[in-house]
Amino acid sequence: MNIVRGVADLLRKAPAPPPAPPAVPSSSFGVREGSFHGADQDVAPSPRVVFSDSTEERVLNTLWKKYENALNKAEKEKSLQIFVLQFVQTFRDWGPYHNIHLVDQEQGSDETVVGCSHGHPSEVILILIQEMSIITSTIAESGNSPESSPNYSEQPGDLGLSTERLHVLECLTILTRSMHNCRVFSYYGGVKKVTSLLKAAVAQLKIQNSLLAADNHVSCQAVENIKMMLNMLKYIVTIISNFMKLEPTILRIPHFLNSTKCASSKNHLATVTPSTSESGIFDTLQRWQQRAIVLVMGAGGVNSLVELLRVIQRLNSEQWTDLSLHFITLCTLRSTISGTRAQNHVRSIGGLEILLDGLGLPSSKFSVLKNSSIPKDERVEVLLLQILYLEILSEAVYPVL
Repeated sequence: MNIVRGVADLLRKAPAPPPAPPAVPSSSFGVREGSFHGADQDVAPSPRVVFSDSTEERVLNTLWKKYENALNKAEKEKSLQIFVLQFVQTFRDWGPYHNIHLVDQEQGSDETVVGCSHGHPSEVILILIQEMSIITSTIAESGNSPESSPNYSEQPGDLGLSTERLHVLECLTILTRSMHNCRVFSYYGGVKKVTSLLKAAVAQLKIQNSLLAADNHVSCQAVENIKMMLNMLKYIVTIISNFMKLEPTILRIPHFLNSTKCASSKNHLATVTPSTSESGIFDTLQRWQQRAIVLVMGAGGVNSLVELLRVIQRLNSEQWTDLSLHFITLCTLRSTISGTRAQNHVRSIGGLEILLDGLGLPSSKFSVLKNSSIPKDERVEVLLLQILYLEILSEAVYPVL
């Protein structure tokens, strides 16, 4: 009941979304307006975006047509893999060009925009969302649960997840830097799909860690599975964070900039000048962020983030320290609290207790007596982690005025 009240309270306090623009012609996507199963919103975003004739985008358009024209499943999978790799290479440092005419939902139109200056083709986003569902099914059907297996020493199975699957998620971390793309992502049910994937990944991470703890004989495969899940979770949580903040999560974690492939902050709306147009963009982005938080909460994303934080803390105590995932999870959780009235929901699902559990050094290897062997930068990052915990606790306890 408290969870329902928390969501209801945020729904009442969040600004009402502005009127939606006309739908993109249904022939473009093979889906009628408002009819897509699992959609998070009722009206297809506009304008429609198509690849331009520039060298890089022309290559992508050719690869996409090859995928669409593939005659069988194997050929389609191979074509999609090639397209995804090229997409990541082309847009790794991409950031949307914000124009008030393009981002203001009240000024939507049926026009077609040539080039990926502020978004990407909707049909690409749709296929990537569908691929995300396949990943979720693969995770759910893989691995062995200690609760259901009578023999703990049984070798855990390969999760069946290839690096190509991770490239699909990497594409989505790029796409969710743009509000237009996020609207398309929401329209095609992406929020529900990514939160389902988060839930499945957290559950599988817990299973693999339990298998590893139950019997050392399973360590080799379980260790590889845990590494795979931790890597995948970084992409999943980043997608959710970008969806709510419309900027790469890692930009709020300066000490990890050198270890990521994320775009420079100059490509994103890092600051807003007093000009009229940019002020309008800022207001539009704020309205979107409020709506995005409601969507993530309604899909159970906050619950899964809190549970992931619990699992991360447990892994830390077992020497599985992953500071980057820890930071990303905390930053994403903070996005649901900062500047909103979602504190009641976080408190109702035990968030405060988990945040309090996170205070203190995350692993015995960081003890004061032993930290002489720990790099200075890593010790600084651990300190920043603790500061972030305290800031989130403060925002979770004190109501928004």
